[in-house]
Amino acid sequence: MRSYGKSVLAVKKDDHKLGSSNRQDERQNKTVQDLAVVVVVVVVVVVVVVVVVVVVVLILISILLLLL
Repeated sequence: MRSYGKSVLAVKKDDHKLGSSNRQDERQNKTVQDLAVVVVVVVVVVVVVVVVVVVVVLILISILLLLL
């Protein structure tokens, strides 16, 4: 009986370890998701800035051509 009780305790400890590792995985997944969101936002901002700069440059070139 005593050994059975010990094995149950050991199983409970293993379950606890599994639970904490699952929590750690969730935290890692959350940080990965946060990183992904940051990367997507940075890429979108860079693309928008590049498009705006290209449009402004094209407008300036067309104004210069009209003046000439």
